[in-house]
Amino acid sequence: MSAKSTTVPTPYLPLLFFAAGILALGCAAVALALRLLTPLAILHLVAVGSFATIAMGALYQFVPVVGMRQLRGVPFGFIHLPLALAGTVLLVAGFTLGKFDFVTAGGVLHVAGVLLQSGILAATLREGSPAITARGAALALGGFVVTAALGIAVALGAGGLNAGALVGIHATFGLAAFFGTLIVAVTFRLLRMFERFSLEPRALWLEIAVAAAAILAALLPRVGMPLLAVAALAFAFNLGVVAKNRNPAYQRETLLYALASGLFGCSAVFTALAGAMETAAVFALWLFVGTAVVGYIQRIIPFIWWMRRSRLEGTRNIPMLGEMNQTQLGHAILAFWLAGGLWYAFAPPALAPLAGWFAFVAWIGLIVQIARPFLLPGKTRAT
Repeated sequence: MSAKSTTVPTPYLPLLFFAAGILALGCAAVALALRLLTPLAILHLVAVGSFATIAMGALYQFVPVVGMRQLRGVPFGFIHLPLALAGTVLLVAGFTLGKFDFVTAGGVLHVAGVLLQSGILAATLREGSPAITARGAALALGGFVVTAALGIAVALGAGGLNAGALVGIHATFGLAAFFGTLIVAVTFRLLRMFERFSLEPRALWLEIAVAAAAILAALLPRVGMPLLAVAALAFAFNLGVVAKNRNPAYQRETLLYALASGLFGCSAVFTALAGAMETAAVFALWLFVGTAVVGYIQRIIPFIWWMRRSRLEGTRNIPMLGEMNQTQLGHAILAFWLAGGLWYAFAPPALAPLAGWFAFVAWIGLIVQIARPFLLPGKTRAT
């Protein structure tokens, strides 16, 4: 086996995380549409059970491949997944039943899983000097640990009268320090791969800017939120540079998802500055984080499976990456996903749950899209 191939981890570890996260997203869409769970239960099913779980799976793939290091401690990664699944079940049950001891236990399990993952990624990156982007992505896990610790403190009733402030800090760390930092890192790597135009060297400074501004926004909102707005604008500006200089011959789904995500990331910060915090939260979670997650896994999953098939069958005998994504379907998924988020943000409260049906249609399209790499026959068999 070549040195390069040893840096490609087993596909089954990230794919299992993706499967769990995608299943949770479908369950959340149905639960929202049919009003089956409490709002807090749905929120955590989406944010933790779906988006964060998918992000953890992406890190198991992203860090060793980008850092060009062999993933260490792979068996421990398979221990992380059941911890995350059990943690999500406890969170959802706790918020649904009003049992905050369940919420606490669920948070503890998620922290245990992420600390385990942090050890795996630290062992992977400890030798040599791998790509800074890989280190930045791995360090985003610190934002998740802080977010979970704050959530546990709220569930335990810590802070008394300051519990409301803790909730705000908890949300800001999760949306900006964890998801924001990670999305910046992953976005520029994917644009480099699929748009053939690289601004990845700027990713380090944007990651630092987003993380630092997010921490300040959580602790000192009057200082940090304007700085976070500047960081968001810098991210959007660089996405515009990619859009201007890309080769129009390439498929544009990755760029469209990145542009939509960046637009609503900026919108979320400025909406928060205007004081409309509930709308800002929808923009941040559904339209910034969610658009990136839903869009990027349409690229990441085919890439993972293409690498595996290329090693087993040879690159000449399998479909190209572009064939594994159906462009029109990708556009339709994006349209339904954005429509659902906008409906939820602006519809009357009584009608807001109908956004779940938009999300469910997008989810069905996502299932069809990500199934393609596993179902398309090799060129030899097709002929």
